[in-house]
Amino acid sequence: MNYLSPYQLKPYNFSITPAVGVTGSRGPSPAVKLLYKNILKTRFLGQVADFGAGIGLLSLPLTRHAKLVYSVEWDIRSFNALTKNIEDNSLTNIIPVFSDNLSQLSYFDQIIINAPVHLGREAILNMIHQAHQKMNYEQQLYFIAKRNFGAKWYHQYLKKLFKLVEVLDISGGFRTLCCSGKNNFSYPHYTRLISNRYKQRLYKFKTLPGIFSRKRIDPGSKILIEKVKPRGTLIDFGAGYGAMGVSLAEKCEKVIMSECNLTAFRCLWHNLGINEVDNCEICLSGNLYNYPPHLADFFIVNPPTHSGGNTADLIISEAHRLLKTGGQMLCVVFRPGSYYQRMKNLFENAEITAVNNYSIISSVKL
Repeated sequence: MNYLSPYQLKPYNFSITPAVGVTGSRGPSPAVKLLYKNILKTRFLGQVADFGAGIGLLSLPLTRHAKLVYSVEWDIRSFNALTKNIEDNSLTNIIPVFSDNLSQLSYFDQIIINAPVHLGREAILNMIHQAHQKMNYEQQLYFIAKRNFGAKWYHQYLKKLFKLVEVLDISGGFRTLCCSGKNNFSYPHYTRLISNRYKQRLYKFKTLPGIFSRKRIDPGSKILIEKVKPRGTLIDFGAGYGAMGVSLAEKCEKVIMSECNLTAFRCLWHNLGINEVDNCEICLSGNLYNYPPHLADFFIVNPPTHSGGNTADLIISEAHRLLKTGGQMLCVVFRPGSYYQRMKNLFENAEITAVNNYSIISSVKL
């Protein structure tokens, strides 16, 4: 597991160890600070569910006030860091829950959602609907969203679901709400089935809210599928719901796909079945440390460029370690600068091919 340098989280001086590729490397966000301040205004904090807990920057301080905290997280990298932070601080009234839903929670008094705007509106609504479905009349939902990312729209939407929606705070560019008294509501159906034709075969993919490019195959992934000429063993790093790895599997002896998001991983597992692919090995992980070096002939990735340089370094170093001599790394990005330079530095070679506003960067292990 790739961890970053630990730091102290005030006011209780919790020791926090962040992870590569997830939020919280420099401390709690303004939204987390506002949520914490406003939640403490509640007279009674019983059993609290922090839905999308990340590495625990809100959950851990809440243990000083709540009877019990459920920290629900679906990114395996965040969850591993969350578990480590709980253990390092010897906390006993907090339970980490690795899940993308609330079905494992039998009861709670308050539930907290810090709207993950990077996952899109459907994912946020899905979280709200899950919370609403699990709540009774007396339970409370705390919700915060950025004012310039639809906070007012969510406010109006929540009024359809709850009898009382109280504005707790509108400072710092955020809107913090407390909702209670649930109304009856008919929940939408979120599952999508999209398709991609490759080499005269039609592939189908189930997708769900909160995963990358769920409404259509990402153009960058499509370009890489068409350009790569796979053979032997192929690694698809950050495979998502399987668009690249599943489509290319027929041309390979073996495909290894890794994915860190539990929702995407569940879709990936399903998509292997509906496309009748039997030469794939999938792992729920943010790295491939359990695999030996010199394993693969190809390493392909459509990387999350918003995750920063630490993630880029992790991906490229993993590719270099896992590739055989003569093996090739192929990376598709919108802006090649950062990945190109990093790949060139480590592999000592890199080429860029421009295709439809995207760049395919290729390096060969010497």
